[in-house]
Amino acid sequence: EGLKLSLHILNSKIYNYTLKEILKMDLKAFEEFIKLLEKKEEEFKNFCANILKILSIGKDLLGNRIKLSTPVFQLSAGQKKALELLLVFSNQIEGCMYIFDEPTLGLDPNLRKKLLNYLKKLAKISNGVILIEHDPFFISEADFVIELGYGGGEKGGYLIFADTKEKFLNSSTPTSIYLKGESFLEKPKISKKEEIFLKELNISIWKGAINLIWGDTSCEKEGLWEKIKHCIKNLGFSVIEVLSNLKIREKDTVATFSGIWEDLRNFIIHLPNVKAKGFAAKHLSFFTKEGACGACQGKGYKKIKTGKFEEKIICEECFGKKFNPEVLSLEVKGFSLFEILDFTLEEVLTVFERLPSLKEKQFLIESLGISYLKLSQSVSELSGGELNRLFLCKTLGKKSLAQDAFVFLSYPLQGLHFKDIQKFINWCSFLIEKNITCVILDTNPLSYFLADNIINVSKEKIFSEELKKFYQKFFNNP
Repeated sequence: EGLKLSLHILNSKIYNYTLKEILKMDLKAFEEFIKLLEKKEEEFKNFCANILKILSIGKDLLGNRIKLSTPVFQLSAGQKKALELLLVFSNQIEGCMYIFDEPTLGLDPNLRKKLLNYLKKLAKISNGVILIEHDPFFISEADFVIELGYGGGEKGGYLIFADTKEKFLNSSTPTSIYLKGESFLEKPKISKKEEIFLKELNISIWKGAINLIWGDTSCEKEGLWEKIKHCIKNLGFSVIEVLSNLKIREKDTVATFSGIWEDLRNFIIHLPNVKAKGFAAKHLSFFTKEGACGACQGKGYKKIKTGKFEEKIICEECFGKKFNPEVLSLEVKGFSLFEILDFTLEEVLTVFERLPSLKEKQFLIESLGISYLKLSQSVSELSGGELNRLFLCKTLGKKSLAQDAFVFLSYPLQGLHFKDIQKFINWCSFLIEKNITCVILDTNPLSYFLADNIINVSKEKIFSEELKKFYQKFFNNP
């Protein structure tokens, strides 16, 4: 029954409960069972105390409803993140440096507040905590703020500020101006649009508006999101889906993953100097033996073993560009292909501005704020937010949107700075003007004020009035 153990083991009993029954317990029932064990067996007291300590944090982060036997692949993005955090917080080691990279992904507002309290507890027991985060609530609660400024690639990553929170709130950095209330997110108000009532789900979707599927981390929002998608398809509407749990190929670059390389390749193979060499599409791919660098097989790097350690070093033949020397030396519009692969998306759009297929992607690339990414940049090096926006560009760039289309977006605010969120709002407004409907699945508290119609899946209150007021102040007209 998916429990992975033999029947002989599963039918073994501990205090009238089979192991099969124990594994099917939710966290609350399992806690009661451990308390019973603690009461009856003196020798298990320490063992039970440790499990109860883990369960206490587990119930706090994951809720009571999750079962011990639930497969990890069935968990939502927020539940997976909460499980990762449980592993950290249940082993409280002193004198360590903890580094968390965007730990709030998929966590509802209440869970974010609990997470912050756990981080503060870690700091109290002689640990350092480094947090990479965009949530303004976490920034406002930090002791020390390091800001690397707005923008990415060569336009970002510059040290703008590094000092105490008090001094940060007295500065005028691209982030502090929002926290001080000197700059706001602007969301155009819409008049209430046509409602589509989905009878089987007993909910309404606003057509030509932003709809938000909202609720606590364990309330199965993803399931409702899928059902809404299915209902909308059955009604005959065009549906485009952009997911956050992306699968990427090891060799993928920004150029190949975004689909831009396909556009460029179709142009390059028709050039006279390329035709003269007898090159076809297969020669302009590092996934084939005809195009890949022979020294690194199109990976862009080599692995070197030093004792027990393995280190990646850039390939000295292709310098990380993954193609063979003959392909890299091809001349296109006065540049070698080697030079073109070093272009940012912004530079590519300028040099190849007359390519119709690229022209269609230009608005998306600029409005999603990813024009700084380089063509040859490995996709595995991108942040979650960058990858999400690049996938958005790839998916929507392939399809022309019908006027009554529905765009389904999963965690689109992941890893976005205030300025990026404003660009995303502007892009959504552009879609709404064309009567295109957005259905968003997100737990970012700012998404609550971005939406026109909120479909609340939770039975419990997950957004306190205090927290609501905190996030609301970042919008000029929430």
